[in-house]
Amino acid sequence: MSKLFAAALATAMLAGCATYRQGSDWWTLGPDTFASIQPGTTSKEDVERKLGRPLLAINFPRQQEEVWDYRFLNGTFTYVAELHFDEQGRTRYVATYRDRCVLNAFPCR
Repeated sequence: MSKLFAAALATAMLAGCATYRQGSDWWTLGPDTFASIQPGTTSKEDVERKLGRPLLAINFPRQQEEVWDYRFLNGTFTYVAELHFDEQGRTRYVATYRDRCVLNAFPCR
């Protein structure tokens, strides 16, 4: 019985890891994807319509902003685009950096 339980638990854990993903496949996105996002005018709804749900969304109440992360491919390297939004849901700025944790479910900070 314990072997059956262990196998079921391992299957459930692997299935949970495999089901999480951002709205667009990271290998279909590139630096040019984020070039059309204009600070002050592009809204969260526009971004979600274009890219789907983010890989990670974090709210920072003291800074009065929300940050969405998307993974993307730049050449042969994986990068993360951080989209910073103000309280009205407009883009403040976009920052990109090379993802040091490509095998993790979430990017490293």
